[in-house]
Amino acid sequence: MKMENENLKETIADFNVDCLSSDSNSGKSEQRQVVREEPLTIEIKDVGTYTLMCSPNDRVAMAVGFAFSEGLIDKREDINILMKCPDDPQVIRMQLARIKPTTESPRNLLIVSSCGICGSKNIDQVIDSLPVAGDSLRIGAKELTELPHTLQQHQEIFRKTGRTHAAALFRDGKMVALAE
Repeated sequence: MKMENENLKETIADFNVDCLSSDSNSGKSEQRQVVREEPLTIEIKDVGTYTLMCSPNDRVAMAVGFAFSEGLIDKREDINILMKCPDDPQVIRMQLARIKPTTESPRNLLIVSSCGICGSKNIDQVIDSLPVAGDSLRIGAKELTELPHTLQQHQEIFRKTGRTHAAALFRDGKMVALAE
């Protein structure tokens, strides 16, 4: 589950910045590495073009996750074509097996620090279209409180920079996948 050094090198900027530690009341600054973010353009044929800022690793996974979170796909079979643009590694092209009908016009937008729903004309419709989560997941309080610590132990970018978003999949208390 370790991130390859080249991938880590690509994700962390090659300079440090002065910052105040949020863990210290001393007011002293410290040198920190920072996460590099670059634009990623996701072109979904006959649906729209989306540009978002993200770390440069795992662009394909980011594009698929974005399509899922937008409600454009439900499973991997919903994607016919998924490829990096041969001329520009910051562009991912996708063609869906079928385009879901929507009353909303396509959103061709630049997504910055936000929840990703910006640009939706009817937020109630977006919320109502989200799948209902079942109630089959059962997790004990002890395991639940240990998961964030386990996650953070495996976050290489977080250790170097002190700040990143991450998501992980756990099965029976063991981490099976991680993305920062």
